[in-house]
Amino acid sequence: MKGFGGILVLFTILIISIILLSSTYPLKHKDNNDVIIPKINNFLKINELNLKNMSYDCNWQKDESTLTNCLKSGANTIFDNTKYDILISCKRTPLQKIDENNYYINLNCTNKILLEKNTDFNIQKRITLTLPKP
Repeated sequence: MKGFGGILVLFTILIISIILLSSTYPLKHKDNNDVIIPKINNFLKINELNLKNMSYDCNWQKDESTLTNCLKSGANTIFDNTKYDILISCKRTPLQKIDENNYYINLNCTNKILLEKNTDFNIQKRITLTLPKP
């Protein structure tokens, strides 16, 4: 029974260690700012492209409330997917109307992990959603 108890304790410690190690994203020595910053830029460009493409899916000929609901729901879906990124987290910002053919939304993101020398950053980018050209 002593051998089985020892094996059970070691197995439990192993499982807890694996869970703890997999729940964090350690910044490896080779992952410096030269590697992380292009990944973050790529993430931002993809989300900007997704937001702009989403505006093409909405019917801009309908009334304003239908259009804003479509744009808001599309933006919410895109922002919901950003929470799965391990490097950066983004806040939802409200959709703002510029005129009848243009809206904008701000992409406001910050880092989830500490970069070299414990640097934090905050990125804000305004994305304009425009009426698609026929």
